[in-house]
Amino acid sequence: MPLTYLVVALRLCEAVAPNLENLVADDTSIPTVGPVKFDHSELLNITVARTLSTVSIPVPITAKFCNPRDTTFLRLLTLTLKHSSPEECLAFLKCCPVLEDLNLHFHDIPDGAIPFNHPTIMLMQLRNFHLSHTGNSENGDSSISAGQSGEIGQLLDSLQLPRLNFFYLWTTILGSARYADPNLPWDYLSRLITRSNCSLNRLELRSPHIDMPSMLECLRLSPDLKCLGIQADEEVERNVAQILPTLDSLRIFD
Repeated sequence: MPLTYLVVALRLCEAVAPNLENLVADDTSIPTVGPVKFDHSELLNITVARTLSTVSIPVPITAKFCNPRDTTFLRLLTLTLKHSSPEECLAFLKCCPVLEDLNLHFHDIPDGAIPFNHPTIMLMQLRNFHLSHTGNSENGDSSISAGQSGEIGQLLDSLQLPRLNFFYLWTTILGSARYADPNLPWDYLSRLITRSNCSLNRLELRSPHIDMPSMLECLRLSPDLKCLGIQADEEVERNVAQILPTLDSLRIFD
């Protein structure tokens, strides 16, 4: 439904469904191509937060009165957010102690919009994490000028995920730092794996902007990998066969 109706629907749910478990919405007024602008973030009231197990919302959202000490989203297992800012998402995650599945899709995040020094958030139960940073189009092409984009990998520096099994990354956008210096490593994921001491079973890296040494380091840190998806690259594919001889499935992205 369009945003104006979606806002009313959210308020109605909060008023008449105090035991709401699943909140899945869509905003049909969001353009499928081109920049998307929102005047404000929608508030998810604390009165329904404590009963929700699934939340999927395509507009910027803020958890009203969200306080980590109150473990606001005490039962939330699955969270999908689209068009929210990285800072809002991190604030949201602080209040989700039992989260198991997380899908964050960002569109055209500008440089400087991702917090550099954010306290580490521990998500003890998180097993599946989909992270995307693309333009708002079918193939993910960005409308931001080259060298002006934020690096979504920085978001990983704020997380610790000891039970992470599956990580999926889709990014079509090159961060400004690596645009200025192509030799900079994309080591955000390897740092996350090391910091979390997690063991990945499945990994999909759909990005042309990850350098080969950084990618291979992620594979070395994940000896239990069974399923892998990577961008087409003959040299990387040869290394995969050596590093992961027991790999069950290899998917190649064009």
